[in-house]
Amino acid sequence: MQDDLLVVGFDLETRREVHIAEGPPERWKRLGYGGTGQPVCFYCFHGFEGPAGTRVPLVTRGRLGGKVRRHFAHPPAQAPAGGHGPETVWHITI
Repeated sequence: MQDDLLVVGFDLETRREVHIAEGPPERWKRLGYGGTGQPVCFYCFHGFEGPAGTRVPLVTRGRLGGKVRRHFAHPPAQAPAGGHGPETVWHITI
């Protein structure tokens, strides 16, 4: 599985986990990287594979009906070394 597809958002305003399917792409583009910076990487912010409180605004990738499904991703060169692996996702879901 591609590491980018594992990124989950954290909304700094509502203080809750968010997923790409919760809104149209235009909303996430307006709020994400290059916008307000409101959705950040959940894992980075909560201290997985880096210091807690790290704010990495998210970009949206893929498109509905495209070859790659819609997902959040880190901006270029802002992901932790190796990205977030399946074990990171597993740790927050138990």
